[in-house]
Amino acid sequence: MFYLFLCKNNYISFYILLICLLTVTY
Repeated sequence: MFYLFLCKNNYISFYILLICLLTVTY
């Protein structure tokens, strides 16, 4: 289900990944 959501919203998933990386690094 989550993968389907990622496939449907590539840009949104990309931003979510960026935010996750930022939160992990900081």
